[in-house]
Amino acid sequence: MTIQEAIARIDEQKPNTVPAASKLRWLGELDWEIYRDVLLTHEGNVPEFTGYPQDMSQEDRKTTVLLAPAPYDSMYLYCLESHIDYENGETGRFNNSNAMFQAAFDAYRNWYNRTHRPLARAVRFY
Repeated sequence: MTIQEAIARIDEQKPNTVPAASKLRWLGELDWEIYRDVLLTHEGNVPEFTGYPQDMSQEDRKTTVLLAPAPYDSMYLYCLESHIDYENGETGRFNNSNAMFQAAFDAYRNWYNRTHRPLARAVRFY
């Protein structure tokens, strides 16, 4: 899923007044968490990730693919939905959408942990 697809899908599913720049920031924060806490902790071919600049062009948003592959990319929509609910002060909806996000994120992390070897660490004896 690309950045533009995620933003367009959440705007279609959940009409809102949140600016696209905020959604881009939230997607960037989630991908930083994925990069730092999931990808960098395992061996293998880790893609280079430098974040998403706030002045990213529309063309770059259309072509930049988010880090989590399908079918785990639904977590991006749940993430955006929970942030929108939080911004709107809809506590009940936030709790539901955040629980859905956390379940999707955990499913992705668990899949990645099962299918990729963790980094080996040197054993130190003191």
